[in-house]
Amino acid sequence: MIYQAKHTLLKFGYSLNDADTMMNMVLTGYEGVLFRNVRHDKYVSLPKTELQGSEFSTQVTLNGLTIDLPLPFVYSLEGENGKNRNLIFYDNAGEHFEPGRDSVSNLATNHLVKSEAIFFLFDPFKDSELVENCDERDPQAKEFLRSVNQHQILQEMVLRIRKKTGMKQDKKLPIPLVLIVPKFDAWKQNFTLDLEDVPYLATCDDGRVYLNATNVLLVSFALRQWLCARLAEVVSLCEKSFETVYYVPVSALGRIPEMDEEKHVLGVKPDHLKPFWCEVPLLLYCWHAGLIPASKISYGDQVNDVSSLCKWGDNEMLFIAPGQESAEKIPKIFWGQEVYDATLGLIRFPSIPKEMKKAVEVENKDFWGE
Repeated sequence: MIYQAKHTLLKFGYSLNDADTMMNMVLTGYEGVLFRNVRHDKYVSLPKTELQGSEFSTQVTLNGLTIDLPLPFVYSLEGENGKNRNLIFYDNAGEHFEPGRDSVSNLATNHLVKSEAIFFLFDPFKDSELVENCDERDPQAKEFLRSVNQHQILQEMVLRIRKKTGMKQDKKLPIPLVLIVPKFDAWKQNFTLDLEDVPYLATCDDGRVYLNATNVLLVSFALRQWLCARLAEVVSLCEKSFETVYYVPVSALGRIPEMDEEKHVLGVKPDHLKPFWCEVPLLLYCWHAGLIPASKISYGDQVNDVSSLCKWGDNEMLFIAPGQESAEKIPKIFWGQEVYDATLGLIRFPSIPKEMKKAVEVENKDFWGE
């Protein structure tokens, strides 16, 4: 994500650089292994995020108690428009969110209370339902031994944020959540869209580059549907916990990994790398923060209006698709937007009725460009 974003943000007039080279040494080293490796025809691999260790955490002593603190990665985002800021990332292992690990001596996830956005990776190769949708030729599918309860990890994360902020259970967290389903190269054959045919950037008539919000939301809705058909409880938890949720498929490698017979580990040759959509989560954050513009680009006559299939209730829109017995509650982020439905194809949801407009606050309305 960082490597791709450095190149993409240049198109928006920003440079993304190390604010502290020492703090970013781990990621800089990873970039070197993958993208600046002189032995580009030899297999390479990266280690998983560890719970502890000099590269991932540091220990401090407070009142005689030794406490582990995660090391942040700090980057400086500098723009031609003077909108400069530091971007601070924390990379938590899933094990950090296991019940019981949140203790006085382990504050590895406390930074979430101050976060302006959360990226949650839902690994298809750690879920017994999703792994069945993955390419059986991928060696990661062959190594699947047990399912990890990622729903519980997500739930534990939400509970900790609520506990530490004092937020009530019936209130949604105001920061955006980006639920990322990685390794798209392994499950793209069972997805309704080809990401390579759906660009997330657009150059408009003024010559400026915009985030193509139409396409990002179009893909987000398609992935939401895909997950609802397989892991409805995960989608429900996300949307009950956060005001704004994006669903983003990514592929860090752009291809399935291969077995390095010499080292007996999974790897990839650097000259085979073709990552795509990796920087979209970060671009979404930059858009929400008002740093980059977004544009809605209509598909025009290709889109079917489904207003007749929608009903409005108490601050909610219900969508009754043909052949479906029950109505689906559509999140506000998709109201009035063009999305892709697995059955109907390109559709346009109705905008909020005028009589409800004053009573309902529509998310993201200030961020849309034209």
